[in-house]
Amino acid sequence: EGLYIEEKPGKNPFSAFSFSNQEKGKQLRAWLKEIKKFKNDDSVAGLIIDLNAVRAGFSKKQEMHDALKDFKDSGKKIIVYAKYGINNTDYYLVSMADEIYINNLTGIDLRGLAMEVTFYKEFLDTLSIVPEVFRVNIEGDSYKTAGDPFLESTATDQMKENYGQLLKYLYSEIVSGISEARSWTRDKTLNTIDNGPYSIKEDIITNDLITETMYPDEFEKYIED
Repeated sequence: EGLYIEEKPGKNPFSAFSFSNQEKGKQLRAWLKEIKKFKNDDSVAGLIIDLNAVRAGFSKKQEMHDALKDFKDSGKKIIVYAKYGINNTDYYLVSMADEIYINNLTGIDLRGLAMEVTFYKEFLDTLSIVPEVFRVNIEGDSYKTAGDPFLESTATDQMKENYGQLLKYLYSEIVSGISEARSWTRDKTLNTIDNGPYSIKEDIITNDLITETMYPDEFEKYIED
């Protein structure tokens, strides 16, 4: 769980002058090296992952997914337990696991992707602030849309096209990753996502999303046994 960052976590030199308690985060590179170390350690038979919310961009989760897949492909086992259920990209993250268990009172929040953009133009208008944005455009149209939230009240066609292409790519990666990890056909993965999210135990197990549901104490006893 927690925040994963690129840089090495360190002390903020200005912390003495700040009232904020900034989270340091965990360095992704160190986590990846640890998984690789476990893969190459003959005394390690597998991983038991206690999964909570992993706060990382999709590119980071791709690297984490690939590292776990590489660990499993080495002949070792992965068992996952999610006390609070599993969301969209976190399911992609651990989809290669041999066994997946969730709390009886949770579900699998697999539903596809969405994107939200906040626009500031009308707020700036009330303050009589006019932003100055310089960008390339042809006959008034521009696909350089980074400044659009300050210039527009809603998404332009170009912005929708840009973000639509981005979401299409990310969604394709998620579908491919889950399909390969679960040994599903692409059609099965698409159909499973289209019918989500899942909150009923029978539906979750029937769709092969998890192995079984267990309360935390039941999972602890299962691992001990």
